[in-house]
Amino acid sequence: MPLALTFARSRNQIRARAREEWEERAAGHARPTRPMPVAARIDARHLDERLGLFTLIVIGESVALTVEASSEAEWTSRLAALAVGSFVLLLALWALAVRRSCGVPLLGFGVLAPRFALPMHCVATGALAALAASLGGAVLHVDGPLPPGMRWLMCGGITVFLSVGVLAGAASGRGVRWILGAGVPVVVAPILLGTFAGRGAPAALVWALVLVARWPRLYEKLAGRHDTSGVRS
Repeated sequence: MPLALTFARSRNQIRARAREEWEERAAGHARPTRPMPVAARIDARHLDERLGLFTLIVIGESVALTVEASSEAEWTSRLAALAVGSFVLLLALWALAVRRSCGVPLLGFGVLAPRFALPMHCVATGALAALAASLGGAVLHVDGPLPPGMRWLMCGGITVFLSVGVLAGAASGRGVRWILGAGVPVVVAPILLGTFAGRGAPAALVWALVLVARWPRLYEKLAGRHDTSGVRS
């Protein structure tokens, strides 16, 4: 409940309520029994760094879980492709959430107030945890198709993570063109993969998700080159 109230109410609302309670208690005493509450100031840059560190820890635990699951299986070419693909996928998600962002995928530093950024960070890291579970479980089915539940856990985790990224990218001012060209495809593609990739090998699905996760940055590069060529012409 306190966490929900923190996300639902602004700092000014909480401070005004605390002031009202203090004034009500002080009215019954000749002298105030405690000082007037003041709002704590948050170092936005420091908070962004802490959120990024937390996301990095979750990604690191995802790598450790995949390595642990792979260590108990017999190494084959399919397992190697799955293991490398899982690492590259997590690296692509790291690039979206940590490299040039504040722990929330594609969210610039200081763009949103903490009461908006923290719920997005919570959802994104939860999606990462779900993805980690599916990558570790995929090792057990490396020679055959994934069970539907595990396939949807993997594709659903990516979908939720990238959906948060689309919202964060829009909040960061990337514009409608970016949303249509980069945002919509990365949300729709994992859903299509979850629907139609039931007979494929786990490694093929993971590498397809790598392409999906890399698309936002690739789109920005392609759009930048197009804009540059347009200016020169």
